[in-house]
Amino acid sequence: MRKAASNLIPHFSLLLFFCISLLIAVIVVQYRTYLSPHASTGINNPPLLQNAINYLTTPTYDNSGQAVHLDVVYIPGGWQGYSYWMVMTPYPYSNDQLENPSVLVSTNGLNWTDPGHNPVAPNPNTSSTAYFQSDPDMLLVNNRMYIYYRTSIKSSNQTTLNYITSVDGRNWTAPQSAGITQNGNYFASPSVVYQNGFFYLFYVDTIAQTVHRLSSATGTGNWAGDTVVLSFPYAWHVNIIPYQNHYLMLMVEKKPTNKSSLYYFYSENMLNWTLGGQILSPSATGWDSTNIYRSAFIIDGTRFRVWYSAFFNNIPHIGYAEDPNWSYITISAPSCNSWTDFYINSCDSFTDFNNNAPNCNTRSAVVTLHVYGLNVPTKMKFYNMPDPNAYCTSLSGNESGWSSPQPYRPSATWTLSPGTGIKKVCTKLYNSLGWSWECGGEIRLNP
Repeated sequence: MRKAASNLIPHFSLLLFFCISLLIAVIVVQYRTYLSPHASTGINNPPLLQNAINYLTTPTYDNSGQAVHLDVVYIPGGWQGYSYWMVMTPYPYSNDQLENPSVLVSTNGLNWTDPGHNPVAPNPNTSSTAYFQSDPDMLLVNNRMYIYYRTSIKSSNQTTLNYITSVDGRNWTAPQSAGITQNGNYFASPSVVYQNGFFYLFYVDTIAQTVHRLSSATGTGNWAGDTVVLSFPYAWHVNIIPYQNHYLMLMVEKKPTNKSSLYYFYSENMLNWTLGGQILSPSATGWDSTNIYRSAFIIDGTRFRVWYSAFFNNIPHIGYAEDPNWSYITISAPSCNSWTDFYINSCDSFTDFNNNAPNCNTRSAVVTLHVYGLNVPTKMKFYNMPDPNAYCTSLSGNESGWSSPQPYRPSATWTLSPGTGIKKVCTKLYNSLGWSWECGGEIRLNP
């Protein structure tokens, strides 16, 4: 019996080894899937960036050069003489009385100068330590630069979202409330995106560790639709930008033991966010070895460019890191499939677009076209098919009768051809690799 048992030991060990290996493989696959859930659709996550050896020179009105809470706006071709605009706050040795929004400008994003008039939002009560100002965010809308920031009463931690604007980047309006006041722990790190005529405000509830989104038609008040869009451990500072019909976010965590890192998220609708991965951590030694802090980023061609504030003990500075050869989405030829990628969404009596006409009816010749663009289209055009029984693909090679190309967007208003009955509309999508094949949708136009 002893001999038989000893013979079983190698087999048992082999089986145990196999099971452990299989478990590790499953864990690795699940981990990779979590970090890259859209790998099959061509979405690429940025790599872990290399920390900057030295910080940038960032002139501050107090002459310390110590700054945090930055945001960067990039304007191709320049605005008021500069392509890069930065808002930040001086924070020398964590002195919040000097933490007032200030503006720097650059032609390359690396060499920054003070255009004058800093701070652009002075402390409202310079005779005491009652207030501090923090978390500025910047964006350019219709040739007007906006800066949003928090003004907080230290004794009560009551925080108001304020804003200033400028049409030249040098002369700024007086601070005004943007209509939000609450406890600062529940309202941190505002980040504003302007899309399709609306301002979308993101902020962080640091107690619940959640990111919220609101919207406003003016950006100066009447914010509505407060929605939690993301929960993340130690959620702290965020920065959101639109990019190629998607939205990207950088978030820094606030670990109680320091050594906070920077993370990357992406979304197709600003409401559902996916973690792409960690992209920057404190260095082992050096100016950014204690914490990574509020950061900003842009995508310029293949360059994933990040400006990040960081601390060594209580000394903050701003550094720069980039990946020069990164593509958010591996571009493939655009594609379009009838009924799923394109349909007419104006049914009066039936709303299941998969059935189309004759189940989908309308009495209006002006309809809404829904266009789901695969592979990052940049243009689209449409065609009223004379014969609703003909396939849209029969138009291949025939450019006569198509509408003029227009910038891609998920929906468009379109006028059907005269007369009642079943109508078919065709579309084609374009990206840098050319035009897609034709696809179509149908609707019945009733008297």
